[in-house]
Amino acid sequence: MATAKTGSFYLTETITFPAASASGTRIQGSIDLGAYVNVATGQAIAIDEVDFVFQHGDYNAAARNNLAPNSAAEEVYVTVSIRARVVRL
Repeated sequence: MATAKTGSFYLTETITFPAASASGTRIQGSIDLGAYVNVATGQAIAIDEVDFVFQHGDYNAAARNNLAPNSAAEEVYVTVSIRARVVRL
């Protein structure tokens, strides 16, 4: 059984869908967890929770119903927040 070495903490990454992105365009981001893993000492990361926050550049009703920008002037932001803790295996 894993034992906690730290309390919970958050790692966050914000991904921006540029204005005027074509429909179906894929955008990706990453959160590097390598700094929290040490095989030699049995240190790992335990992910407790993952949250997604969607934010549109224009807050009209149509924009809240989808993630696609409605015009060339709008952007969409997706923030991924991971609640995790470092554990010893």
